[in-house]
Amino acid sequence: MIRPRCSRELSPAGGSARFLALALFAAGVLVALLLFKPGGGSKSVVTESAPDPAPRLSPDPKPLPEPTRRELDVPTAPPAETAQQERPAVRPPVGTAQARDLALEERMQRLRGLMPGQESGERLALAREILGEDAPGPLASRALNVLAELDPESAAEECRRLLADLDGEPYLVSIVPQVIRSLEKEGPYLSDEDLRAALETERAEVQLAAVRALEARGDTTVTGALVLRAQERLESDDPLEQMQAISLLTRMPGPEARPVVLGLLEHEKEEIRLRALQGLGMSFQDEDLEEVLPRMLDDPSERVRDIAQRMLRRQEMRSNGGR
Repeated sequence: MIRPRCSRELSPAGGSARFLALALFAAGVLVALLLFKPGGGSKSVVTESAPDPAPRLSPDPKPLPEPTRRELDVPTAPPAETAQQERPAVRPPVGTAQARDLALEERMQRLRGLMPGQESGERLALAREILGEDAPGPLASRALNVLAELDPESAAEECRRLLADLDGEPYLVSIVPQVIRSLEKEGPYLSDEDLRAALETERAEVQLAAVRALEARGDTTVTGALVLRAQERLESDDPLEQMQAISLLTRMPGPEARPVVLGLLEHEKEEIRLRALQGLGMSFQDEDLEEVLPRMLDDPSERVRDIAQRMLRRQEMRSNGGR
């Protein structure tokens, strides 16, 4: 069968147009394949930029290098608590209230260490340590008492040294009598010569302690001799000498000093009458006061009359049971 021929022949321009159409169609198919997935969902070409993911550690990190010998030898700083403990305490300035409180606390701690409840060896060591320092009077006195109790021979030597320094160290006047009394309780570690040397110090407290120790040993002559010496000192122009003599006479044991003190109430010097009256109130018996106090109310000195009136009121209160 013969096909009829087309009445129109294809021109060259028509072939080019067909080729261009095929090219465009192929490009469209390619774009469609790129834009559409097989699941049918579409994806926009322009997307927002997502933040970079966090860096991942390597699954096999390199090991840290071993410290060198020099690094190991570098000293490290001590902990804060240790450094604070090792740092020396800063003492407050001298003369301030804090310094006085600290000194008092330290003194009380040392006094507690001397108490009888402590171990004897520790007490003795502490007493010797205190005596080797320039310790205050009460602390040194307590240390000497401990020394007299635990090592009386050493205490006697210390007492002799203190008697030699008595004039240069006035605070020893309150310490030496206590040492003498403490040693007498332990035995005759001070000789009679030591005690007689104490009588030569012209210190009433020391002399009284020596007189009582000698009288306890049976020597009855020292009191009369000491009264005579005190009377001689009353004639001194030095007021301090006079006051020390009165203090000794008004506290002297035995009857020898009583008439001398009563005679001082008639002395021409107001200060001597006043001191003698005060001494009577501290050491004499009530019957002596009943005898002299009414008479002293007529003394020409207002100070003496005032002291006598006060003493009389105290005596009346004692007689009435404190009412």
